[in-house]
Amino acid sequence: DSDGDLDPSGTRADFSLGGAREKWYAQLSGAWRDRDYFRLPDDFEPTAVQPAGKRVNSASDDNSINLRVGFTPREDDEYAISVIRQRGEKETPPYAGTAPGVRARYWQWPVYDKDSLYFLSRSALGEDVTLRLRAYQDKFDNTLKSYDDATFTTQDRPFAFTSVYDDQTMGFGADAEWRAAEGHVLRGAV
Repeated sequence: DSDGDLDPSGTRADFSLGGAREKWYAQLSGAWRDRDYFRLPDDFEPTAVQPAGKRVNSASDDNSINLRVGFTPREDDEYAISVIRQRGEKETPPYAGTAPGVRARYWQWPVYDKDSLYFLSRSALGEDVTLRLRAYQDKFDNTLKSYDDATFTTQDRPFAFTSVYDDQTMGFGADAEWRAAEGHVLRGAV
């Protein structure tokens, strides 16, 4: 990638592969984003915390890979597992406006990661009933660092901190569908 002045500002790449064989299929995709900065408009008026040109503290890295494997033993049945892994780092540009009483914050997220595991299924139970199941587990880790100033090196002032977030969620859902008669469908979900 390049900015409006054709200076390199980042790199990105994506890929996607997939295939199927008889009753199985697989999909693999990934993305890589590495942004060094983004450029401000040419008419931006510099401030005490933001010179003209490249936006201060605007870099980010984001990488992800997704894998899905599925099994289709019959025409109306499907069972699939998906695994997603994302790794990131993000910077937040400080406030560059001129509103009175608003101070710049010097924040960075050196860790911004998420892992997910999903199971999805669809099963035909006879000609008129379909059962769908979904289960998942997500894990999200991030670290936010608030620094003293634009050097992004010290955390000595009262407003500076490090916040570590470690969260995990799990879930399950099911629904059954009964096609009772032409044009009539009953569905129950949990």
